[in-house]
Amino acid sequence: MTQKCDDLPVLQWCPTGLFTFLPIHAAGNYDSAVAIDCAPDYFISSYTPTVGALLSGSSAATTERFRMMAVIESQQLASTKDELNKIRQYVSRDALVELGVPESPAEIEDVASRLSTVSVVHFACHGMQNSLKPLDSGLKLSDGLLRISRIMKEKMPNGSLAFLCACETAMGDQNIPDEAMSLAACLLFSGFRRVVATMWEMMDRDGPTIADAFYREIFRGPDGKLAGEPDVTKSAYALHIAVKELRSRNVSFRRWVPFIHMGK
Repeated sequence: MTQKCDDLPVLQWCPTGLFTFLPIHAAGNYDSAVAIDCAPDYFISSYTPTVGALLSGSSAATTERFRMMAVIESQQLASTKDELNKIRQYVSRDALVELGVPESPAEIEDVASRLSTVSVVHFACHGMQNSLKPLDSGLKLSDGLLRISRIMKEKMPNGSLAFLCACETAMGDQNIPDEAMSLAACLLFSGFRRVVATMWEMMDRDGPTIADAFYREIFRGPDGKLAGEPDVTKSAYALHIAVKELRSRNVSFRRWVPFIHMGK
């Protein structure tokens, strides 16, 4: 039987059919929606929509200068301001593009056109899943919906990591479960090597908690101090740590399970 340890292995899941809707990463024994003994105690999970997505491209770090874009929807989601403040603790101002703040609204074309210029992008906004027209699923910005169909027009040659801190960003279509039409899968296929997303609705107030712990970990240098650039190869581990921190607050199953890692 596998024993619990500090140095956890990373398992890559490639579910098919209706298994794509199961939170395999959270399997375990539960009592009143609180985990007694579950999968994250033994290994770190990462998903891939297809085996080809793991084989294609390079997992090596980009040689381009680190640049990050944070897109928030502060009018309807008050906690996104706190989320942005958490990010500011780790990213230098000259490396961070902020959209959704008073002086720089988050508009569809501006956001879409910048995707190819950054290595890391963080969305803290509403996610909308359209089960009838999956390509019309998207992220709600100040002037409308940034749809999958629009994102797919962009290529992200420098894309290392996309964090979709929004509802339903890893949710596919139950009618065509193997088509990998979620927002997260779309960003993977467009060039981002790793994506953090959600399988269903998330609590607004959990965003800052997850973001803080996640970025603290990937910006932690070998000496334990804050590094100038993130180590995105630790993103699966960083999400594991962030979710573990949320779990430690004895929140319900539905609050920590939605967060998943996809990619290499």
